[in-house]
Amino acid sequence: MKKVKVTRKPGTNKDYTLRPVRWRMALIYAFFFTIAVLIGMSIRLIFNSRNEPLSEMFSDWYINLAIVVGGAVIFALVDYARWTIRVIGGEKVEGPSGALGDRFSMPIHEIDWPRSAKSLNSRLKVGNAIYSAKRGRILISPWFYNSSAFRELLTRIGYTPETR
Repeated sequence: MKKVKVTRKPGTNKDYTLRPVRWRMALIYAFFFTIAVLIGMSIRLIFNSRNEPLSEMFSDWYINLAIVVGGAVIFALVDYARWTIRVIGGEKVEGPSGALGDRFSMPIHEIDWPRSAKSLNSRLKVGNAIYSAKRGRILISPWFYNSSAFRELLTRIGYTPETR
């Protein structure tokens, strides 16, 4: 039998992959690590029972800098694949659903639009999700993605964001 090569015509491919931007991820993670280190330093100041001078208490600044910069770069490299979101055949959306790298795939017709719209339109862009009407959610952090690519994903799943 002769093999037949089947290719899709331009414009009929409904698959789409939204990939995060690594440098944005690193900056956001650096911001969160900086907040964590500052909270740790504040706790250290509050519970300074030996009355150490500040110069001795914070002489390990290079360790804090390594935590912030190194941690942000490592997390950006490790979490890149986790934050990738795919539209499969124009019928399903697949993306991260949990903190440990779990992924969830849901049919587009099962998306709970009112709940998802409320989450996607929130001013705080952390902990946003696309919710399923039956079960599950796909976590999405708009800060990680290029804005035009993010809008393209929302358009492909049938959501038009409201402007405030």
